[in-house]
Amino acid sequence: METKDPVKLLIHPPPTLPEWGMRCGAEEAYLDFKRGRNTDILKSVKTILTPPHANPKLAKSSIPIYGITLAPAGMSGYQVCPSRSKACEASCLGVVSGRGRMSSTRASRIAKTKLLFEDPYRFFMKLYQEVDRACRKHGSWQLALRCNVLSDINWGGISPELSTFPIVRYDYTKMYRYLFYGHDIHYTFSYSGHNARLCYATLRRGVNVAVVVSEEVKKACLFKGSIDIFEGHYPVLDGDLSESRWLDPRGHIVLLRGKGKISHSNFYITRVEDLPVKI
Repeated sequence: METKDPVKLLIHPPPTLPEWGMRCGAEEAYLDFKRGRNTDILKSVKTILTPPHANPKLAKSSIPIYGITLAPAGMSGYQVCPSRSKACEASCLGVVSGRGRMSSTRASRIAKTKLLFEDPYRFFMKLYQEVDRACRKHGSWQLALRCNVLSDINWGGISPELSTFPIVRYDYTKMYRYLFYGHDIHYTFSYSGHNARLCYATLRRGVNVAVVVSEEVKKACLFKGSIDIFEGHYPVLDGDLSESRWLDPRGHIVLLRGKGKISHSNFYITRVEDLPVKI
């Protein structure tokens, strides 16, 4: 009997039941999309993609960025952030800032998230149509897609069909195993306050790590041009100047200013001396 490598299981674990349902729905929807079938059933489905002008952060880019903005964490009744913490849930941008504070916006995001989990076929059929329409509007490789605006779902494993569209794909994630999926996706790993060892391993792979800091810490690190963190000395860049993460040089710490009302948390660094140097 073949024994299973625990390391490989950690990186490529079996899909959960919701993931498997999404994968089947995504594959079936893509086949019908390519054949031009069942397009009329989507007239009642609301828009999936967030357009570039609807999100101030996505608007900071060299090319238009579209996003999939789901209800964060378990707000919809379905968990979309597997590596969440109480601190990041309380400080999530989808809750404490922007349109996320409006009840109508939250209701729309919740409905979109429920559609993904409860009727993935309709969700992905609509998504593929919208991505195709955006490609026709802007031209091949002249637009980008960020699937996880407020979530952390394994899109590379659930919908590899997205790689067939001529778009730039990128995401932030706290899930180390996602780095091994979807090789066409440019990932930036995120420091959670509890994953310093994974941040170190990520940087060793040449993948950048995003760290949320105060304006004072960001200015000090940018002035110095580097930062001592995660058992190493790394160059830094200002992640608030542009959202074009796929253009960032490798092996950098991406400094992001804390936005909205952030409660006391381990992932938000307010003093240079609090930087997680040791892992």
